[in-house]
Amino acid sequence: MHGKKKNLVIKEGILTNEGFWWLVGYLQGDGNVDERNGIWLVSTDLQPLRCAEEIIRNLFALGSSLYVERRKFPWRHKPKLKLAVFSRNLVCWLHEIGLRFGEKRWNVPSLSSDLFCSHLAGLFDAEGQVLLRRNKDGKSKVAMIIIHSSNSNSLKLLASNLKGRGVRCTLLKRVRRNRPNPHYELRLSRRFGLVWFAENVIRHSRLDRKKMLLSSEYLPRQTISGTRV
Repeated sequence: MHGKKKNLVIKEGILTNEGFWWLVGYLQGDGNVDERNGIWLVSTDLQPLRCAEEIIRNLFALGSSLYVERRKFPWRHKPKLKLAVFSRNLVCWLHEIGLRFGEKRWNVPSLSSDLFCSHLAGLFDAEGQVLLRRNKDGKSKVAMIIIHSSNSNSLKLLASNLKGRGVRCTLLKRVRRNRPNPHYELRLSRRFGLVWFAENVIRHSRLDRKKMLLSSEYLPRQTISGTRV
């Protein structure tokens, strides 16, 4: 029964578990938390949902269910997958430790460096984008990393945390046609920030295709003049 309370077993040391904070980041980026029914994680890729399923089972001893949402134009879009965990106790516990969810309400927890990177990797797997461009030799290189959200306050806090680690980024506001609310993009485009992200954040990612795009093959290299190619 949806929403039925299930016993919640919380693994010792969970708040220092990197997998847990990846899960929180992903859930805040592309998930839904319902006090009546539990949590939902959404993706067009099966891989992060299988990883989330394993983390939830290992940390909370909870089962989950995978659903496929039919698209109106299936020949245009990949199927949307949803992983559901029907546990109100889990939702209550997440709120009790100070976490918030929702497009405009999710918050940035105060974490150590490694756990911050795990949380950021979850957000990146859910709502991140890698832009490539060709250099003068015709090779594809990373030009920008973008994290999308309608929550400007939390993106500003992320930007502040990144700045404290020497990573410069910009926050761009976009007004989209036929959308009532503005959309925000946290952008990293300087070489130092791209390399820092690849070295510190992407190792926590659960999406192989994003790991590949941020491998050394695609990162811009430093030239003698200080420019990137």
